[in-house]
Amino acid sequence: MLRTMSKKRSKRWLKVMCWVGVVYGLFCLGLAWAYVHPPSKAAELPPGFAEISIPAEGHRLPCWCSRSLLEKGSKAATVAILVHGYGGSRAHWPSLMRELETNGIAVVVPAMSAHETNARSMCGFGPAESEEVIAAIRWVQTQTAGKPKIVLVGVSLGGAACWLASDLDPTVYAVVSEGAFARLDEITDSYLDKICPGGHILFRPVAWIASALAGVEESDVSPERAARKWRGRPCLVIQGAGDTRIPLSHAKRLAEASGGPLWVVPGARHAGCLPTDPVGYARHVLDLCR
Repeated sequence: MLRTMSKKRSKRWLKVMCWVGVVYGLFCLGLAWAYVHPPSKAAELPPGFAEISIPAEGHRLPCWCSRSLLEKGSKAATVAILVHGYGGSRAHWPSLMRELETNGIAVVVPAMSAHETNARSMCGFGPAESEEVIAAIRWVQTQTAGKPKIVLVGVSLGGAACWLASDLDPTVYAVVSEGAFARLDEITDSYLDKICPGGHILFRPVAWIASALAGVEESDVSPERAARKWRGRPCLVIQGAGDTRIPLSHAKRLAEASGGPLWVVPGARHAGCLPTDPVGYARHVLDLCR
């Protein structure tokens, strides 16, 4: 009798554990799926600029650009490529676009993977986005007469992509990053720990699944390593003092690795430095362009 009851309890326990495993697996899969499919925001083309589609790796890359770049043979001497972040959009940049245009600097603003009208369905966590930055650089080079100075300006994941792109293209003149991570694996652990204490251990399958879906190896995605190779060339690292998503330590490491200055914007949250201090932001970028 006792043996029979014990067997029944064991079966019930096994069934419960199986259901727990199924729920856990589905939760991890759902979280990873959401991670590689960021929320996309619409963006309205600012007056005075053009909407174009340029060739990229396996797809067309939607971009805003200065009208001066539409015809081949443009005499633009300096071109800034502005790269938005994860879950963001090109709507982040109009104030800076107008300021740069006013000061004679042409701009190109791509919509990154899995955002807005970009045909890529999944975020690439850095490598895919850096390829799109390179595609924008190549397009600028085909449109301009001579060799314009290419200045990369990126926020959050866009900043990380700019550092990675600088390692792939020696023609880049300067890099500006705001709120960029130093290493993807470290920031992924931090993201998982925000779900619950020890989340980077408990939900490690989320990182494995997301990495597999995006086709990246977390430990290989290191803007800090790219910044170290860049050392001594024009750059600027920007960080919001109130950024709780990307720790200030990542910005300090990027600044130290690249040898560039660090500008910490008081009161600014993650990806909030431009709206917090648009005048100072434009001044810093213009100084670097000049």
